[in-house]
Amino acid sequence: MAAVPTTLAEITPDWLTATLSERLPGTVVADAAIEPLHRVANYNGTLARVFLEYTSRHANAPDSLVAKLVPQNERMLHLGVSLGVYRREAALYRDIGPETGVKMPLLLGYTEDPDTAISALLLEDLSHLRTGDQYAGFTAVEAEATLVQFAQQHARWWNRRELGELAWLPPWNEPAMVEFAAGAYAQIWPACAAAFGDSLPAEAVALGGRLAETLGDMMNAVAAPPFTLAHGDARHENLLFDPADASAAPYIVDWQLTARGRGVMDVAYYLTQSGPPEITAAHERALVERYHDELRRGGVSDYSLEDCWEDYRRFAYYSLVYPVFAAGLADPDNEQQRAAIAVILERAVSAMLRLDAAEFS
Repeated sequence: MAAVPTTLAEITPDWLTATLSERLPGTVVADAAIEPLHRVANYNGTLARVFLEYTSRHANAPDSLVAKLVPQNERMLHLGVSLGVYRREAALYRDIGPETGVKMPLLLGYTEDPDTAISALLLEDLSHLRTGDQYAGFTAVEAEATLVQFAQQHARWWNRRELGELAWLPPWNEPAMVEFAAGAYAQIWPACAAAFGDSLPAEAVALGGRLAETLGDMMNAVAAPPFTLAHGDARHENLLFDPADASAAPYIVDWQLTARGRGVMDVAYYLTQSGPPEITAAHERALVERYHDELRRGGVSDYSLEDCWEDYRRFAYYSLVYPVFAAGLADPDNEQQRAAIAVILERAVSAMLRLDAAEFS
């Protein structure tokens, strides 16, 4: 298998030919133009559109695609390798792909290095779709379309034995992840509270501190049956919408944190941190009910609405870990990143207090 590129400069016609020809035999790339895709805080990887010219091509070879390489942030790269997230995402696309039950990009090719646990993906180019704006947040229409997608995924994989047979798919409470999360949160939270605490209610700061003591229990709760295939990083910017119809099912991307756990974890993280608090507060109960209705429509019969709502509230509290970890990874001199984290942290705190998270602390 071809060597794995780690920078955009290493995406060459030879590598593209070797990688694409495994799934698209007869394809020979003559030239490629690279157009970087940027985000405010792209911790998960290095993304680019690649425009292709061919010497010869398979009938399904595209004119363009999206390449996803490992991140350039050294701390994030090391963390991702240690937790196996690059290999995990490649395996998800390879072994499950469209069988997730949701819309997602088609995998065109990939390479991975078993010695370094890094990978590079070539994915269907969906740049004609609109990426969710994480900081402007979702509309109620977008949120409903998203939760219907997640419910269909979760229902399809509900308590399925096969999930335990996928060696690359960890449970949410994988020991290495619990050890990392508990240690990192305990280390980062004091600095996060010092940096942002002046804008947070005292009750929220206290709850944030107590979460460090219960993080392992929270992760065990996410992993407990009934489990399913959870996305693990359900942010608005990981969704691609039809620009002409916000109610259409979005495509879901960035599967590095996929894990075996309770599906409503995706719902709690998405609703409480990807939307303006006033929209979430006005619609969240109805949206959770809509999600639960879709689960039942998909054949789930062992999970009551009451249990779903309680899990939603509990995992809304646990989801505070996401902006706290983002604060720990952010460049302290990057004001744009700091402002973005402040917005997400404000949403998380608003949800914790609104949903009476103190009950779970």
